[in-house]
Amino acid sequence: MKPVSEQTLYEVLEVPRSATPHEVRRAYERARALFGPGSLASYTLLDPEEAESLSLRIEEARSVLLDPQARTAYDQRLPEARSPAFRFPATVGLIGSAPGNDKRRTPP
Repeated sequence: MKPVSEQTLYEVLEVPRSATPHEVRRAYERARALFGPGSLASYTLLDPEEAESLSLRIEEARSVLLDPQARTAYDQRLPEARSPAFRFPATVGLIGSAPGNDKRRTPP
């Protein structure tokens, strides 16, 4: 796992770059519950400096990703390879769900 300082704000909250504000809020709340001050995970898994660094980064992610102007500016600074937009996996899937319908298609 990359150090928190090397993770994108999307990686910190574990959301895709295409996450909606609602998804960002939910991820923020989950991260605060898991790693916020006084949480069992931060107490047992992280030393105090790491816990403080992660807490600050979680707060930064929330403030940037929920502010449309700040998020746009942040996204423009990101190298595409570090935080690709969310895409469904390019796999072969079934068309329809009727029994016996095993026609397969390849994704575009």
